[in-house]
Amino acid sequence: MTRFTKLLVPLDGSELAEQALPLGEWLAHSMDAEIVLVRAAEAHSFPGVDPAEAQRDAVVEAEAYLDRIGARLAAMGIRAEQAVPYGPAAESILLEIGLRKPDVVVMTTHGRTGVRRFAFGSVALDVLRWSPAPVLLHRAGTPALTLPPHGVRVLVALDGSELAEAALEPSEALVRALDGEIVLAQVVPAYGMTKGGPFETGVVVQTDAAAAARTYLHAAERRLNGNGVRARSLILEGEAAPSLARMANALPAHVLALATHGRSGLPRVFLGSVAEATVAATEVPVLVFRPAAMRAQ
Repeated sequence: MTRFTKLLVPLDGSELAEQALPLGEWLAHSMDAEIVLVRAAEAHSFPGVDPAEAQRDAVVEAEAYLDRIGARLAAMGIRAEQAVPYGPAAESILLEIGLRKPDVVVMTTHGRTGVRRFAFGSVALDVLRWSPAPVLLHRAGTPALTLPPHGVRVLVALDGSELAEAALEPSEALVRALDGEIVLAQVVPAYGMTKGGPFETGVVVQTDAAAAARTYLHAAERRLNGNGVRARSLILEGEAAPSLARMANALPAHVLALATHGRSGLPRVFLGSVAEATVAATEVPVLVFRPAAMRAQ
């Protein structure tokens, strides 16, 4: 993947869902990509009422809504297609992802943060867990995004596994197209051995885990630099999601990228629910990618 040529943006008619559009517009302009607008249509009729009319009205309403969004994008010079599948939202969006094969899905989360710290609605969570394409998530209700036309900075979370490294492919596409840099980060368990640094986020001094992470990250950094991608690395100490979120805000990063269901030494499971918790903890858009090995399972 050298760049994104097709983006898929799911909408539901709400202002919250439309908060994903500036992110999609930014990518479309930066990469000369087209946008596929998707709105699922579903009607619930009352007993004794012909369901066909309600279903038809739902489709017509969804098409008229996407026509308005598409006209606005066209006025900005962005190519846009429209899709109005009929059925439940998550299933319909995943069906369109499978049919249209976008390079990335751009959407907002609709949930509320609470005891479990998840900021996801059920639709966004289902798309995140099952999409074969990377999903770029913007937490609904966060401040308007300020995104650069070039010089993008992508913070990529790694854990030493090949599964986690799957996040590098879409991240490289972003930084190559936008003349940016990748910042590699690995989180190691906290042992209290930290020093004050430029970001005050628990940057590690030493420990065996930190030494292994440093060796791994430096090798990945050299590979990227050798391929013409500017890269540097950081080692963080503490819990994964809050450490990554703090660093993304402190750099600042324009995108935080990670793969779901990676592995690490301590604890054994690192990037899975971490993706969900990270979105809840940061205002930075989070690019989440499910590796092919996990999709096969």
